[in-house]
Amino acid sequence: MKIGVIGTGIMASYMVMAFCDYKCEHEFILSPRNKEKSAYLANKYANVTVAENNQEVLDNCEVVILSVLPQKAEEILTTAKTDGDISTAIIEIRTAINGLTE
Repeated sequence: MKIGVIGTGIMASYMVMAFCDYKCEHEFILSPRNKEKSAYLANKYANVTVAENNQEVLDNCEVVILSVLPQKAEEILTTAKTDGDISTAIIEIRTAINGLTE
């Protein structure tokens, strides 16, 4: 199975590392949102590659983990192009902490 990850921040990076360290056989396709972390993961694990853009992740994966700020998630999902076949499962992860800047 191809698993896409849009947003390679701390949570998503650790998820990918955990899967790969425990010998998960699935292929991971990462968005280039954090180029340094995406490149690091692709260099470290043979089953990880970096896509050209978010659309490529959405087009080529059966499951997509969306790990971005809420306002970015809405932007990514509303601008995504689909051919009408919506068979990709999207899993959104986010922190449960609000109001840290108050």
